[in-house]
Amino acid sequence: LAAAAGTVFLLLDYEPGCGIGVVLAHPQLGRWTAYCHLIGLVSRGQDVARGQPIGLSGASGNAAHVPHVHLEVCT
Repeated sequence: LAAAAGTVFLLLDYEPGCGIGVVLAHPQLGRWTAYCHLIGLVSRGQDVARGQPIGLSGASGNAAHVPHVHLEVCT
């Protein structure tokens, strides 16, 4: 779920690390949130609301075959 309202800034696909991921821009907060190891549900440029599903828990990338979501808050 999106941690805050924002826009899909970047879609990631990096198997050695994050795997399938989504980066949301939150300009009103001066932050970005990154979500890794997903099965993505959104498109680049899409606006999302706080709490909106942006992906399903997955095991892509270096998730060691354990479905989970890696969340980062970035400045």
